[in-house]
Amino acid sequence: MVLSNRRLRRILSEIYPSQNQRNFFHSKWLRIINFLYNSTGFSISKVGIGGSQGKKTEIYKSDFDIIFACSDIYDRQERFDELFDLLQDNFRNATNNIIQKTRAVYVEFPNDFSYDVVLLTSHDFDQEMRRLQNFRQSDDKMLNTIRLCKYVCSQISQCGLQSYEIEQKVEKLYNADSDLADNTYRTLQSMSATTNIPVHELLDVLQ
Repeated sequence: MVLSNRRLRRILSEIYPSQNQRNFFHSKWLRIINFLYNSTGFSISKVGIGGSQGKKTEIYKSDFDIIFACSDIYDRQERFDELFDLLQDNFRNATNNIIQKTRAVYVEFPNDFSYDVVLLTSHDFDQEMRRLQNFRQSDDKMLNTIRLCKYVCSQISQCGLQSYEIEQKVEKLYNADSDLADNTYRTLQSMSATTNIPVHELLDVLQ
């Protein structure tokens, strides 16, 4: 089964967040930032956008990661527990769900929109921001390959791959001399081998 570069470019235009979605993201981002600075009592020193948005590999279904660091001395688990409690107190009526995960607090708003709020040390925050900046400097073809493969995974319930796992596959297999279709096909083959989903089922999403 052959992928069409023209068809892939059309899909990219459809799965990239619309201006309305981006405005919605931004409004919720500002609300969380305001909460961190004004409602937590934490000594917030740094805040940034992480995850797919920070790497510029987002699609319309991507979560929005907020990473932040504090300047005071604290016990990480206690601060993390406090963050979870404060988010519940401040956003319970405006959200569908708030869940404490291993490394983040997950905040799910209506309209299938969610944030991971991630507490990092100042050193880890700086490292992450440098990593994101380096990732954003990748060429557009690689970033679009990632977007397409994330989209495929989002359309197949049994895929189960995390965004970072797809990004790692693309980074490992990417060939700058190949076109978008070839790079996407090669990554989907690897995804098929990992998930045991027949490659033709993955390819069908992009037809």
